[in-house]
Amino acid sequence: MLIDAEYQIDIVNIFTQEELMSGLPKIDVKITDFISVGNIKNNSKIEHHFIFFDKISSERNRQIKHVNFHECIFSYEQIKHLDFQKCHFENCLFNGSQIYSCEFHKCTFSEYSFYKATITSTYLNPRSFKYSRKWYIKWSNVNTWWFQALYRNSKDMHQEKFAMHADNKFHFYLRYQYLFGKEKRRLKFLKGLIYDITLGNGYGIWNSLVLTVIFILMFAFAINGQISTKNAGNVIESLYFAIVSFTTVGYGCPSGKHVYPAFFRNESSLKTKFIAATTSLQSVVLIIPRQPFGRVFE
Repeated sequence: MLIDAEYQIDIVNIFTQEELMSGLPKIDVKITDFISVGNIKNNSKIEHHFIFFDKISSERNRQIKHVNFHECIFSYEQIKHLDFQKCHFENCLFNGSQIYSCEFHKCTFSEYSFYKATITSTYLNPRSFKYSRKWYIKWSNVNTWWFQALYRNSKDMHQEKFAMHADNKFHFYLRYQYLFGKEKRRLKFLKGLIYDITLGNGYGIWNSLVLTVIFILMFAFAINGQISTKNAGNVIESLYFAIVSFTTVGYGCPSGKHVYPAFFRNESSLKTKFIAATTSLQSVVLIIPRQPFGRVFE
C-alpha cells in the first residue's frame, strides 16, 4: 500500500522534534522506510521501519503472529483492533501512540519506550516487559507513566492480577525516580524500598507472613526464661507465649513474670531492648493500609 508522502514527512518531523526535546530513548539508526501493518506477513522480521496503521487494517481484527519487530517506530499511531500473538518487540518506540481494543498474547517487549502512550480496552500482561538496569537511572519516568496507564487499563478490564503487577512496577519506577530524578528525594526512596520489601507495596501476603514469623521468633527469644510456668526456660513455652500474644488469642496458662522482664531493667541489655522495640513496631507496620495509587510526577 502506498503511503502519502506528506504523511511520511509529518511523522518523521514530529518524531524527530519530540525525541530531541525530551531526551527520550532513541534508535541510533536513521529510519526512513515505512510499512503498513496490512503488509506485514506472519513469521517474519521487520527491522528499521516506521509502522503505519491504515484504516482498513484497523477496522478488522487482524492477527499478527510470530513477528519480530526490531528497532521499529510505532509512535503517534492509532493501534486499534489488532491481535498480536507471540510477537517480540525489541528496541521499539511507542511514544504518544494510542492503543485501543487490541490483544497481545504471549508477546514480549524489551528496551521499549511508551512515553505518553495511552491504552484502553486492551489485553496486555504487564509481565511481558523486560528492561535493562539503565532504565532505572535514565528513564524511570517513562516507565512510571506507562505502568500507570497499564494499571488503569487492567482495572477497567477487571484484570486484577495484571493491575496488581502494574501497580507494583509503577511504585518500583517511581521509587527510582525519587533517587535519580531531577528532584532527589532519597528519604522517599528509602521509605518505598522498605515498604516494598516488608509488605510488597500492600500486595505482599507472603512478605507480611515472613515478617510476622521473624518478629514472633525475636520476641520468643527475648522473653525466654521469663514465663510464669514450671518450664520457664523452655523454648516451646516462650514460642507459645509469643504466638498467642501476637495473634491476640489470649494467654491461657503462661504469662509474663513481671510487668517488665528483669533483663529489660538491666541497662546493659541493649539488644533485648532493641528486640522489644522492633517487636512492638511490627503490629503498627502490619496494619498500615496500602498506599493509594500515587501520581506520576509529584
